[in-house]
Amino acid sequence: MKTSIKITLAAAVLAVGGLALAAPSFAHGRGFDGHGGYGSGGYGMGHGGHGMMQGDGPCGPQRASAEPLTVESVTKMMERRLDRWDNDRLKLGQVIEQDGKIVAEIVTVDNSLVEKLEFAKDGGRPQRVK
Repeated sequence: MKTSIKITLAAAVLAVGGLALAAPSFAHGRGFDGHGGYGSGGYGMGHGGHGMMQGDGPCGPQRASAEPLTVESVTKMMERRLDRWDNDRLKLGQVIEQDGKIVAEIVTVDNSLVEKLEFAKDGGRPQRVK
């Protein structure tokens, strides 16, 4: 085989191999939070030193902290989330403690309920309240 063919073949193999390795992060794409995935803070999972267990996840906080959630901490977290969404028609409604859990409402500017979330005080994923 000629040297130029070997070099071209090697370059093609490296290019295809590089694309195969990069494909999972491209396939992951932009997550619901508008950045990279679910609470990763960048493109792909774990980019920028953030992992799946830090920051806000697809349904809310992914907490590694032992501090229990409070009405104040959920209020701040939800306000940050709404700021990231950058939707002038949405705002934070009531955030209350109910049955040992924190319940937060997302409402429209005319106070129509959009979503109600229930947070366990020990953290973890919030649950939608029907």
